[in-house]
Amino acid sequence: MSNEAVCPQCLRANEASNTYCIGCGYRPVPEDVGESASPDHAEDDREIRAELASVRNDLAHAAALLQRLQRRVEELESRPRRATQPESVPDIQETSSLETPTGPSAPDSADVISGKGRPADPDRAADVERRGEQSISRSQPARGAERGPHPKEPAAAGAPETVVRGEVSEPVRTRESEWPEWIRIDWEQTLGRNWFAIVGALAVVLGIGFFLKLAFDNNWINDTGRVILGAAVGLALLGGGEYAQRRVPRWAQPVTAGGAAILYLSIYAAFGLYDLIPPDMAFALLAVVVAVASLLALRYESIVIGLLGVIGAFISPVLLGPELSDLRLLGLYILLVDLGILGISTFRNWRWFTLVGWVGSYGLFASGLEYYPDFDPVLTQIVLTGVFLTFAAATPLFHILWRRMPGPADLSLMSLNATGYFALTFLILWDGYGEWFGLVAFSLSAFYGLIALLAFRRSGTSARVTVFSLGIAVVFLTMGFPLQLDGYSVAIAWAAQGAMFVWMGFYLVRWQTRMVGLAVLALAVAHLLLFDMRVDLDGFISVLNWRFLTAAIVVAAFYAAGFFYWRGRHAEGRLEVEKFAPPILLGIANLITLGLFSLELIDYFDSRPYAEYVRGQDNLKLLSLTVLWAVYGSAVASVGLVRNHPMARWAGLSLLSVAVLKLLAFDAFNVDLDSLSFMPVLNIRFLAFAIVLTLVSGLAFWFGRARDRLTEYEAYVFQNLVIAANVVALWTLSQEVIHFFDSLGVKNDDTYINSIHLALTVLWAVYAMGVISAGIAMRSRWVRLSGIGLLIIPVAKLFVFDVFLLHMEYRVAAFLTLGVLLLAMGLVYQRYSRVVRGFVLGRR
Repeated sequence: MSNEAVCPQCLRANEASNTYCIGCGYRPVPEDVGESASPDHAEDDREIRAELASVRNDLAHAAALLQRLQRRVEELESRPRRATQPESVPDIQETSSLETPTGPSAPDSADVISGKGRPADPDRAADVERRGEQSISRSQPARGAERGPHPKEPAAAGAPETVVRGEVSEPVRTRESEWPEWIRIDWEQTLGRNWFAIVGALAVVLGIGFFLKLAFDNNWINDTGRVILGAAVGLALLGGGEYAQRRVPRWAQPVTAGGAAILYLSIYAAFGLYDLIPPDMAFALLAVVVAVASLLALRYESIVIGLLGVIGAFISPVLLGPELSDLRLLGLYILLVDLGILGISTFRNWRWFTLVGWVGSYGLFASGLEYYPDFDPVLTQIVLTGVFLTFAAATPLFHILWRRMPGPADLSLMSLNATGYFALTFLILWDGYGEWFGLVAFSLSAFYGLIALLAFRRSGTSARVTVFSLGIAVVFLTMGFPLQLDGYSVAIAWAAQGAMFVWMGFYLVRWQTRMVGLAVLALAVAHLLLFDMRVDLDGFISVLNWRFLTAAIVVAAFYAAGFFYWRGRHAEGRLEVEKFAPPILLGIANLITLGLFSLELIDYFDSRPYAEYVRGQDNLKLLSLTVLWAVYGSAVASVGLVRNHPMARWAGLSLLSVAVLKLLAFDAFNVDLDSLSFMPVLNIRFLAFAIVLTLVSGLAFWFGRARDRLTEYEAYVFQNLVIAANVVALWTLSQEVIHFFDSLGVKNDDTYINSIHLALTVLWAVYAMGVISAGIAMRSRWVRLSGIGLLIIPVAKLFVFDVFLLHMEYRVAAFLTLGVLLLAMGLVYQRYSRVVRGFVLGRR
């Protein structure tokens, strides 16, 4: 270890060749100094040692501050959320006193916390003292005590007792602290601090306005004197507010605003009331006042100046009366004031300021429309458009420019601006340009669509601006179609728009856009059903008419929207509720299609050209509707089987059930066939029954083959379809038998009641045997049992009904026939009982 040297100051080992300590920077003085040592080198060594000592002191001081901050953080984290009330309230001034070390260091953190390093806010201090907020104090050990024990830990034995001043006090809960927030406000200080000045400035503005009006009515002062007096008062208030700004800023703000408002009043009176100056000079002076008021509001960060200035500007025409010669001048006055609002709103998002400006602008413009009925609509609309663009720039464009998050008030102002502009435009242009009014809605839609695009393309812009602007654009686009177009075009436009927005919603990954598309599609359906379903039967041509074309486009739009939802079923951001959108869209499309075909069929038979050539068209109409519903229901159910879609299967079966019920319960009794020309089987009723029977039977066969793919709720669909097919078949044959004998009675002028009952009994018995045979061929136990159950009906009919009503010859024939059948069955049962039981019960 001979090659190492130990520093005498920090006791750290160093290389023997080092001229200074690498730990503390200590540089030893050579022992052999003598006369050869230079006095300059000794002086440099002393300066270096002094600087190193200063650095060590600063580091020690910083370490002490860090330790205190760490302890403070630990205390705050360990403090309970609801502290109990201490026995005594500590003195705020005493606990706030801190002992700070001295030395050439930066200002102590205690100074910063206690406010010694910066000007104190007397209002905030008063609020803290008034509300009894907790006082914060920190222990400050003397220099050199940083390595001592933690203040909350016991000191080592023999260590001097450290007195820590200013322990952190617990929050004080007083009776006043439990009062509601609005009660604990110092209303005296709040009202007296600024609202007295605000109300006073507003009162001065109103007083000057009333004075000018009174002086004009009583001719106290000439016109020039009145204007000069008002301008002098306004300038005096501006000067007084500027002078008092540094001393009493809150009082000076309403004074300054009052001065600007009085200047508005004076200039308006000069050119609008007294005609002392030409309009161009008046507008130049107004522009100067607007610029000055805007700059003052921005300079002093005062919404009070802006609000009172705007209120004064819009009150001036009301106080002095709308004495302008033209509405355009009033509009230009409003536009100049709004430019000042835009200048302030570009840099400050003062919502109430902008809202008050909007109310004043549109309210004054609306009153001007009432006062000046002979206005030029085109020029007036141009001025109104300038006002609209001003507030459009002050609301959405502000948030796009500065990337700010709009609040509810900002979004409401966007809607109010668009709504107010559209309403006033209606008052201005409707009488002369009503047929082109839809273009106004389309223009507003394009404008807000452009704003939405700008917000979407500019990074950092809130999505609220994009969505809300797009929503306003969609509303005006939707309104434009019924305003500009007529009749069927509205539903067509809305349907195309709705499908487009659904596609855009998936493309932009915005569920809000998809919801808008669905809402517009709903409007298209409502318009189609309420206004577009009626047609003129004169010259009606089925399919080739506007109703069919409109409904077809609406249906295509719904199918397209359903396809977009199916393709985007795994899209990002899809809502849980949107899983129901595809079946609902497809269901509505099918209902519209079915209703359209039904109406086309009804109007086809009700149209006059066809009624002149076809007899019995009511029968054709009823049966055609039944066949149409049966065919459509079977087609939907078949698609459900192919696509394995249970909801489609149930929808198709439901519609088919309605068709079957209509056929059996309504058509069978209301279709009136000509008895003289009736031919069994070869008639339209039997044809309709045969078509429905074929559809039900075919669907039953298909469901029977697809039973392994059906749900548990569809387990008995096959059996029910087979039963329905047999009911339709038996009912059809029975109807043919009854009507055949009725036609014979009409032709022969006789009754065939006995023949009808006998034929029905034989028909049902033969049909039952046919069902039993089908069950044997299909090896279906329940079909065989159904045939036996059906065979019981004619037997019961014979013994209960026919025995009393049939004539003797028919009675004999019926009983003999049935008796032979029963004897044959009994003989078979006695000789082949086991086989019969196996046949009936399906056993071997």
